[in-house]
Amino acid sequence: MKDKGFTYPAKRAPLPTSLDDTAAVVDLPGRRRHGYAISATPRQSGPPPAPYYTALPPDRKRSFDLAFSGPADSGDDVSTGTGTVRVRRQGCDAEARRALTGDVTVWARMYYTPEALNGRLDAKVPKAREYTAAMSAWRSCMAARGHAYRTPEEARDSLNRRFLENKHRKGSSKEEFRKREKQVAVADGECAIEADVPGAAVRVRRGLIATLPKKDQAVLAELASYQSEAIKRAEAILGR
Repeated sequence: MKDKGFTYPAKRAPLPTSLDDTAAVVDLPGRRRHGYAISATPRQSGPPPAPYYTALPPDRKRSFDLAFSGPADSGDDVSTGTGTVRVRRQGCDAEARRALTGDVTVWARMYYTPEALNGRLDAKVPKAREYTAAMSAWRSCMAARGHAYRTPEEARDSLNRRFLENKHRKGSSKEEFRKREKQVAVADGECAIEADVPGAAVRVRRGLIATLPKKDQAVLAELASYQSEAIKRAEAILGR
């Protein structure tokens, strides 16, 4: 982007949360601050280039878009397993992805296909014995704290409906709702940790991979190999 006359103020991004790190997945500190983020949304900094891009005049924005993404007609459709995504082959973004994976098509498959295959397992997780046992422990834990919800989703949805209803009522207390939201969200998180709900979900999902067709399992193994090589290239670029 610099060679094309633009500043791209990239920042060092935090490492993604490991699904095996239950405390990080639940994020009790975040729940204590924002609850379920219904009444108070956490501040979002946006992608690194957003402030720079927003300040550009219209003609420079068009030039930035062309430099970053390439011409609109330079892309290809890539199959993800449940559909297709359009991938640009030109522009600095494509060059960066090519540097990591060797080909933008490989990057697209590596990024989207596991998510698509993972989606096929969603309906099976709640029916697995280990997960239902964890959820039973979660409900008992929540009931002991005075919250009669069947699932975390039900707790969140119930509070969201209440929030929307209160917006149209005179005299409703936003602070009272926010306090209640945080209480339920924290209790939900504490009970999820105590019952190890996130861990059970991950273990069940990993076990269900064996139920996918052999061709899909082979694709996942192939993409895992690509990802491993991409990580090595990224570490070399960062000098690690």
